[in-house]
Amino acid sequence: MRISPNTGTYVSGAGHAAFILYLIVGGLFVARDTDFEVKVSNVSIISGEEFASMQAQSPGEGELPPAPEVPADVDQPAPAVEPETPSAPPPTPRPVEEVAPEPEPVIPEPAEAVEAPVVPEQPEAPDVDGDPGDTLIVPDAVPVPRPAERIAEEVVEQPDPEVAVGETDQAATAPAAEPTPVEEAQEETAREEATTEIVTEADEPSTSAPTKSTRPGRKPKPPARPAPQVAETPTETPSEAPSLADSIANAVAEANTSTAVADNANPGGGTSSPITRSEKGAFILGIQKCWNVGALGTDALAVSVVVGFQMEQNAKPIVGSIRMISSTGGSGVAVEKAYEAARRAIIRCGASGYNLPLDKYDQWREVEVSFNATKKEIR
Repeated sequence: MRISPNTGTYVSGAGHAAFILYLIVGGLFVARDTDFEVKVSNVSIISGEEFASMQAQSPGEGELPPAPEVPADVDQPAPAVEPETPSAPPPTPRPVEEVAPEPEPVIPEPAEAVEAPVVPEQPEAPDVDGDPGDTLIVPDAVPVPRPAERIAEEVVEQPDPEVAVGETDQAATAPAAEPTPVEEAQEETAREEATTEIVTEADEPSTSAPTKSTRPGRKPKPPARPAPQVAETPTETPSEAPSLADSIANAVAEANTSTAVADNANPGGGTSSPITRSEKGAFILGIQKCWNVGALGTDALAVSVVVGFQMEQNAKPIVGSIRMISSTGGSGVAVEKAYEAARRAIIRCGASGYNLPLDKYDQWREVEVSFNATKKEIR
């Protein structure tokens, strides 16, 4: 018998169709109980206070029935007496060893505070690292009161051991020599030592710490090098050895500058020796170091001005006497800038006085200086 290859499919489809059909129409053939019994309960609404009072009342048991009375003439059987069993003797307690009380520790009386020795200030040491050498001063310790057994409103020093302790301080008095005002002899008394607060060991100052400590001092400054003094010689001689100031002045004079100092006679009629070349060079250098050519504009750099002024005997210029004698090159504004730069240089460098010999004051009392900004030189 030949089986079709689709037989399984047919059987499966028929089974599924029958099951679905049963689910749809199967309920029609089953009897159902449609009468449902509804249960109803009675409910009453009470307040929260009533509910709390109901909870407070415990559900106690009802009253017990009274116990039946026992007739007095009925003999009750005596309770059986159990034989006493010998009990083991209680263990003998061990004798308790009496422990001697520990002696109270003896608190030594605090010793008097010893003043810390004053450490002498050490001389300032050179500071190698360049740190400032300010002295570091530790503030003095706060004075701590001396410990005493009695606490009072005011501090009382420790009395003399030979003086009796009393409530108040009282000086000893001798009996009067006269018999009329009889006065009892009073013994000298003193109040007991007291302090205003309780002093503990933590409050006692440490006497081992120094009160002052010094830091390394500043590095000493090297002594100022004295300025070279120009020898005041009346005349120059060929045999005189050139000094350091002469060499500097000669180099500057030959390279950049030349001096024109008016040699005027003293009003009194006396004359002095002429100014040397080294003195002229030092004077020019004194003005040139304050002459700021960089502040001038392009037009002012092409201007050359001649400025004249008078000086006092302390080699300081008289500001009111500074004036412009002549000028070359440039316009009016440029000339004014060049003159102001020269005037500021004379006043600024002459504030402390120029290095000029006092005995030759009649030679440098009135001066004329030429400022050439183009060549950056003073003549």
